[in-house]
Amino acid sequence: MERYRETGNLDHAIAAKRLRDLLTKPYRVWYRCEGVTVEVCFSPLVPLIQIENLVLRLKAVHSEHEAQALVSEFGSTVNIL
Repeated sequence: MERYRETGNLDHAIAAKRLRDLLTKPYRVWYRCEGVTVEVCFSPLVPLIQIENLVLRLKAVHSEHEAQALVSEFGSTVNIL
C-alpha cells in the first residue's frame, strides 16, 4: 500500500490486497480416520510450526475419537501470536 500511496499505481494496491488476503487466510487441516474425512480451521495467527506438529501427531492416531481429542486439546492450548 505504501507504493500505491507514493505512485498512485493501482497495480500496487491490488498486489497489496492479494498479499493481505493470502496472509490472513486461516489454516485448513484435513485428517482422515476410520473412513471419515474431517476439516478443521485455525487462525492464521497460529505459528506454522504448531500446525505442522499437529499434522504430524494426527498421522499417528488410529481412531476418530483420538483425533478429535487431539484437535480439541490443540485448540485449547494453542499459542496465538
